[in-house]
Amino acid sequence: MSKQPLAFKISLPKFFPGPRRLCSLRSVPPAGCDSVARRPGLVRFMISRHQYISRKDEGDKMIIFERGDLVFVFNFHWSNSYFGYRVGCLKPGKYKVVLDSDDKLFGGFGRINPSAEYFSTEGKYDNRPHSFQVYAPSRTAVVYALTED
Repeated sequence: MSKQPLAFKISLPKFFPGPRRLCSLRSVPPAGCDSVARRPGLVRFMISRHQYISRKDEGDKMIIFERGDLVFVFNFHWSNSYFGYRVGCLKPGKYKVVLDSDDKLFGGFGRINPSAEYFSTEGKYDNRPHSFQVYAPSRTAVVYALTED
């Protein structure tokens, strides 16, 4: 298997035939870049050896994967948003949103509450020992981080 990053292994047009708002960072204002760089945990994940793709669902157009203590949830569906979508995770605890492509700062609709907390429950899901439920709006990417409190 090649050592290409995940982004090169996914055929975005297959999953996301609509506007390519998620595929380009050219529209991110400088203030948005600064806010991303200052979020705790977003830089640490790049050196983490832990990475796991827990879901690739062609029907729902969803991709969910873990890297470090972060859980990435991508909804590439052009019209379907999912309420109570179960996301498998390795570690138990409380998760919070650290990056949301639907945030108004990035030109989105702000459909996800940035202060919401997501508590994991025990029980295997997608070959992960724990899981939590999220709202996954259409055409968004959301990153959840395990909090230490």
